[in-house]
Amino acid sequence: MLRDGPGCRGTAGQADCRDCAGTGETGLEDLRRWSGLLKGLGHPTRLRILEALAAEEQHVSDLAQRLRLPQPIVSQQLGILRQLRLVRATRRRGHAYYQVALPGVRRLLRWLSCNAPA
Repeated sequence: MLRDGPGCRGTAGQADCRDCAGTGETGLEDLRRWSGLLKGLGHPTRLRILEALAAEEQHVSDLAQRLRLPQPIVSQQLGILRQLRLVRATRRRGHAYYQVALPGVRRLLRWLSCNAPA
């Protein structure tokens, strides 16, 4: 899971995630969690979903239409993103609306946009 700020559980004992990564003191359990998160992000459809949800909260059918993908595929990928705690759903009038769960997701997407090799 991505953590922001005081919720960081990095083994370096820092209060802010910006300080605990890259110290060489990250524990094996944290590294395994990071690896699982990166594997979860390693799918183009999930990245497209995150990018769309970073812009605005959306219902699954609106998201499927926006991405021009079948709704069952979008639902399946949203389920994976929810397991990773990257997105969350809120229910209104019997419908689930999805949104990015942590501000760090937006920062990650910006970083990827600026730093990914062409």
